[in-house]
Amino acid sequence: LYTIKFEVGYMLSCLMIEIVIHREGVGFGFTVCGENPPIVESVAPGSPAEKAGLQKNDIVISINGLSVKHAPHELVINFMRSKSVVSVVITRDVEGYYNYYLYTTTTYTSMQHAVILKY
Repeated sequence: LYTIKFEVGYMLSCLMIEIVIHREGVGFGFTVCGENPPIVESVAPGSPAEKAGLQKNDIVISINGLSVKHAPHELVINFMRSKSVVSVVITRDVEGYYNYYLYTTTTYTSMQHAVILKY
């Protein structure tokens, strides 16, 4: 079920989703690249991340309630490595393209009309 969120009269082409991933073995089964914000670079087939619903190109907003939208890459990686379970809030494009300006200029806390889907 996909729900589109609205803000200030504009239809945004993305979802905000919370995904809970439990570590199995040595990792969660996904990698992130970049920063400001970090983006899911890959999701291993059959991994805990794939089973939980994480997808390539998801934009990571927060992990376990900690905003990582403007966090350095190393901080994000080290924070996840120290956890056995992560709750990852992501935004996901639903129209096949990224409206990067809206993602980076709209803060998570200001999305008063955002719908958060929980997997």
